[in-house]
Amino acid sequence: MSIALFFLIQFTVLAYAFVGGVFLAFSDFLMRSLAMTGGHGGVEAMQLINREVFRWVFMALFLGSAVVSVVLTAYAHLP
Repeated sequence: MSIALFFLIQFTVLAYAFVGGVFLAFSDFLMRSLAMTGGHGGVEAMQLINREVFRWVFMALFLGSAVVSVVLTAYAHLP
């Protein structure tokens, strides 16, 4: 295994961990907190969260990990 492939795999694992942590925090902490705010306050807070989550760092890791997974899968199937 080349050193570049090794670092690509390590980066991919860290990207998956980061994205998984964001999803865990959202589903566990944020959704519970939004449920406690009531109807109108929860809607406003969720709209603000939706505007902020589409930042380039999260989206690059989220979409980039899918592309890297396809590349690693293709490399694994090469002879």
